[in-house]
Amino acid sequence: MNMNASFLLFLSLLTAGMLHTQPLRSQIKLSWDDLYDVTFEENPGSEFQCPTFGDDLQALDGYKVYLTGYVLPLNMAENKYVLSAFTFASCFFCGGAGPESVLQLELKTANRNYRTDEWKRFKGTFRLNDWDAEKMYYLLEEAEEY
Repeated sequence: MNMNASFLLFLSLLTAGMLHTQPLRSQIKLSWDDLYDVTFEENPGSEFQCPTFGDDLQALDGYKVYLTGYVLPLNMAENKYVLSAFTFASCFFCGGAGPESVLQLELKTANRNYRTDEWKRFKGTFRLNDWDAEKMYYLLEEAEEY
């Protein structure tokens, strides 16, 4: 196979999504602005609002991402934390921010207790949640400091 044919084969496999190279699947820097691509509708009989995620967010579901924010403990004894765009005083729970401004951390290892408002960067697998009212709308699975 000559060089031009090899390049065309590589290009066709790449565009068809059949060739997954590490740079294509490397971690994506997520910003809080990215998470605002969602709308919410009231869910009759429930406090859980139904999210409709934008196309760009849906495309990130299942990808490795990293995000920086303020750590907020939900339950330190159970090692449950969220990452917030805002400090505790201004966050979704206490201030006027919306639910799109927090992401639930599902930590890979429970080896550290984080203090309220620690500014940290985490990496993990980004997941959208539109089914479980016990969790945030955004999840970071296998989360670890980055």
